Amino acid sequence: MVSALEHLIGDSIFVTDGERWKRQRAMIDPAFSHMRISHAFSAMKAAVDDHLLTLREKAASGEAFSLDLAMSHLTADIICRTVFSTPLQTGVAVDVFEDFTLFERSAVQVDVLRLIFKPAWSDIPQQPPEVLAACERIRRHLGTLVDSHLDNPEAFDDIASSVIAARDQETGEPFSREELIDQLGVFFLAGHETTASALTWAFYMLADQPHWLARLREEIATVVGDAPMSFEHTRQLPLTKAFFKETLRLYPPITFMPRVALREATVGGRRLRKGALVMIAPWTLQRHSKWWPDPHAFKPERFLPEQEATLVQGLTSPLVKVRIPVWVQASRRPRAC
Repeated sequence: MVSALEHLIGDSIFVTDGERWKRQRAMIDPAFSHMRISHAFSAMKAAVDDHLLTLREKAASGEAFSLDLAMSHLTADIICRTVFSTPLQTGVAVDVFEDFTLFERSAVQVDVLRLIFKPAWSDIPQQPPEVLAACERIRRHLGTLVDSHLDNPEAFDDIASSVIAARDQETGEPFSREELIDQLGVFFLAGHETTASALTWAFYMLADQPHWLARLREEIATVVGDAPMSFEHTRQLPLTKAFFKETLRLYPPITFMPRVALREATVGGRRLRKGALVMIAPWTLQRHSKWWPDPHAFKPERFLPEQEATLVQGLTSPLVKVRIPVWVQASRRPRAC
């Protein structure tokens, strides 16, 4: 999978390991602190408000439209605003979105096929020329956005500026310009289509479960009332959170996660060689009758605070001696997103 990403995000936190990954993670984590996300909420809400106007116009027309495409535009807009303080409608942001969409829907698919049918596909070129060209354009566009922050740092107070201000704990050195392009590209790649997919399935379940739609509307009306929604409001919506977690259980945006065994081990009675490829499949884990009562039924109640604590949450791992949850959305432990 790394080959599909290295042309776009280089040696970023998404693909590195060991001490290099630890350095990158330590520098990036503050950009996603509770305080920083709370600060970014106003930009998120502004994007949502703008897109709600578009959705209302589409609903009023009575014509069918692509919800997944609408959510793809929404999540891209949120990322552009929170990371770069640039709405999606701005020229460079539009270019980044279009090229990222091309990359996401072709490059990774090619690499998955190479993985499944290896060695039959070993002679197939790593990536089509149009994908490599898109990668070059994306890095050029990201470079433009990075340069605007570097040239005028006082004008920005966003996630990009937080990453730019980060320093290595040992050397005191910041990320280089190329490293910044690598890392900021990850934010778009990791948060765009995954979040859009999650939102699309959430809307699908709202349409399929009208009684839950009514319950969520009632909860939001009670908590928020006539006031503008704030970040703190989002922490007071247990029904809404449970609904979303159950949607993610049944329809995880990341269907599998490849990992490489760092040492030899025996897991579930099977010997695992060092260097072996391990595929973690959230779709399978989260629909398995061994772990979930009535696994194929949509029951958000299982994620309400009083019930979630009683869920069977996995086996004890012989490697780390802890209970490993079987609700897995964006990895676990050190590499949790």
